[in-house]
Amino acid sequence: MTNTLFVTEDTTVEEILEYIEWVVQHPTVIETESGPKTVWNFSSHDINHAGLNLEYKEEDAFVIPFQVTSTWGFMFALLPDDIQQAENLIWRKNERAYYAYRQFYRDISPEREEQFRYALARQVRGEDEPHD
Repeated sequence: MTNTLFVTEDTTVEEILEYIEWVVQHPTVIETESGPKTVWNFSSHDINHAGLNLEYKEEDAFVIPFQVTSTWGFMFALLPDDIQQAENLIWRKNERAYYAYRQFYRDISPEREEQFRYALARQVRGEDEPHD
């Protein structure tokens, strides 16, 4: 398995699953004075280590999302909770640095997530009127 995934119209689910497994099994661990920081790089680009500044980050786990949004949504849904709750590192090309963005997913309880998803599904099917 390669450490790169290029999504085309011929990409299979199995290829995506293999890629997810490879990335999860091969995180990058950055040693900082405050302790090790783990980065799972789902991007098809190598990590720009000069652009990482994790020393002052409170969190210990980070994810660089896959850049094809539709594929990242599928990948994210399959990841274990520990990785889903990691901060997102987004590359800012003009600044040549990664910026950590809060992972809001960890702020919603499973019960609230299920209630919200159920309410949205009912609205989509026309079973409920939206509430203010």
